[in-house]
Amino acid sequence: DGLVGEGRVLVTGGAQGVGRRIAEQVLGAGGRVVIGDVQEERGRDTVRELGGGASFVTLDVSDAGSWDAAVQHCGAAMGGL
Repeated sequence: DGLVGEGRVLVTGGAQGVGRRIAEQVLGAGGRVVIGDVQEERGRDTVRELGGGASFVTLDVSDAGSWDAAVQHCGAAMGGL
């Protein structure tokens, strides 16, 4: 909890599994999270389930342009990382 606090985090692969658990931990510690994943529907569902403090961006970690868009989304949604 002390490492995240009120931090802002981009979680890759956050739509399910370990990534989702990380997002839950960040939110539970008072942080904000952007879930980045190629699974758009599952990612949006996860954000709805997690509630406030979370948002979703489509992110293909193998694509540089996708990273650029994800970082821009983080700036708009959370004021940066």
